Amino acid sequence: GVPGIGEKGAKELVRQYGDLESVLSHAAEVTRKAYREGLQQHAGEARFSRELATVRYDAPLAEAPGDFHRKAPDREALQALYTRWEFGSLAEAAAPPAETLVVDAVPLDDGGRTALAAANAVGVSWDGDATWASDGERAWSDSLRSVVGAGLSSWPLCTYDLKSLLHRIGEETRLAPSCLDASVAGYLINPSGAVPPLGKLSEEFMDAAPKAGDHAAESLALARLKGPLESKLEAAGMAGLYSEVERPLV
Repeated sequence: GVPGIGEKGAKELVRQYGDLESVLSHAAEVTRKAYREGLQQHAGEARFSRELATVRYDAPLAEAPGDFHRKAPDREALQALYTRWEFGSLAEAAAPPAETLVVDAVPLDDGGRTALAAANAVGVSWDGDATWASDGERAWSDSLRSVVGAGLSSWPLCTYDLKSLLHRIGEETRLAPSCLDASVAGYLINPSGAVPPLGKLSEEFMDAAPKAGDHAAESLALARLKGPLESKLEAAGMAGLYSEVERPLV
């Protein structure tokens, strides 16, 4: 609080004389003129600065210490606030833990082919040649070639990163126009952010998400996401943009 005395000079004075009052009482003994005159002329400012920096234990408070205990957050209010102001990472951190989607995949058989052919939505995930398909309730696994042969092109697909799937199955297989790319749909629904990962989409629309790398659960999530994503695209006025521009572009 004394003009001309910075942090280094203040430390030297305190080391030499003690606390602030001791420094002020020995001001006349300080050899450096700027320090000596500063202390003599600005003692009031020094004491005021000390007061400002002192924690008061006697401040009048209506609250008791227990009133300041940390409580569980109002997650619903937080989510509304973060969503309004587009605090994406904070919204994600404040979200309640999502249920983990789990499903045991079985080898694709005739029963699986029949179920997938009759499904309203089929989620597909893959890793190398291994492929998983789900009707939203069960999941089956087989090679990509077998899944394509089982009727992939006619299924009402929902997948994540459709372009990669198209590269894998080749140009000779044409998919049904109802095929939905969840990554593109998620971006159209919220174009101000990055392309949302599958787990985030699942949490947002279902309060449940697959573990990363659990392809059976991912196929299950994708099957269940198709309807909600399409409804959201429609409500946002983005359905035409997806079907007429984005999907053909992919």
